[in-house]
Amino acid sequence: MQSGEFRAFHETSFHHVIICVFPGGANAFWCLAHFPAGAEPTMSVIWLSVFLMPVSCLLERDPDPNAPISNIRVDPRRGRVSWDLNGSVAEITCSIGSVYTSKANNNTYCQFYAFSLCKTTNYTIRVTSGPPFSTLLQYPKPDGKPGAAAENLTCWIHDVDFLECSWAVGRAAPWDVQYHLYLIQPDTYEEWECVHYTTDTHGRRTGGCFDDISGLRNDHYHFLVNGTSEASRIPCTELFATLSEIEILAPPSISGTCNKSYSLMEWKMSSHFSSDFVYELQIYKGADPTHLDTMTSTRHSQKAWGCGRHLDGASQQTVHSTCTGKCSQIGGCLWLGSLEKQNQ
Repeated sequence: MQSGEFRAFHETSFHHVIICVFPGGANAFWCLAHFPAGAEPTMSVIWLSVFLMPVSCLLERDPDPNAPISNIRVDPRRGRVSWDLNGSVAEITCSIGSVYTSKANNNTYCQFYAFSLCKTTNYTIRVTSGPPFSTLLQYPKPDGKPGAAAENLTCWIHDVDFLECSWAVGRAAPWDVQYHLYLIQPDTYEEWECVHYTTDTHGRRTGGCFDDISGLRNDHYHFLVNGTSEASRIPCTELFATLSEIEILAPPSISGTCNKSYSLMEWKMSSHFSSDFVYELQIYKGADPTHLDTMTSTRHSQKAWGCGRHLDGASQQTVHSTCTGKCSQIGGCLWLGSLEKQNQ
């Protein structure tokens, strides 16, 4: 309905006539009722008056003027929920669902370092020392077409300098959907938009790559994919990750020399976000899987060396690199190949 138009509702019965008019673009309405002489309003009239009541009157109540917390605000960019404090309160806590609880700063705000911009989350603010009080906040409100957001968002670092993400087109996404990838640092609120994308056969973006990440810190980052369409609003999809945890380490560069008595192996790991390594040097005799020598070498360094003795007949040597605290091999191994023995 356009502004200025009127919507009318009328009901007739043997006992009464009611006409209600809703001015277009307004929340107010007015009604005229006529009851024959001696007639009383029927139950249908009473129910009609309830259904025509503005929704806000049914769902909302006036705030308690004596509540210790009021005027709750959300600053999603800073990951902060704040409020006005009324009176003296000893302690306030905030919780996300039933999983995470933190103490409020100065009893006026709570800081969240993984603040969701895409998934509707329940935040509970509770007075834990003082008069009992709690209030629930939902953020963000559900928005956009369900099923249209990017799905299966995955991000990883490879070949030292490249940060890549991939996703699938939402199952209910409109035909003209287009997705955009952003990298956000929660601490500084810096934001980088991806400029290198991969697309499917319909031209829809299904992946993106940042090709120079040497300037990033090993920190907790927020990966965000939102969408645009002429047909409908597209919800966003997000991922939180620490860069060192999603890095696929490149194999170490390796060199070596050997003679009849020993071999000297040197190798170097390359990573912008990992520096704590444990190395294992394995030396094989030809194609025999039996190890002639196995040794563990330097920690807390990207450079290391190892020396193997009594290597007569040894032809293959390999270095495994693992990050401290991880049991599985990361990065892989390099085979130096057959080493010619140098007579001295």
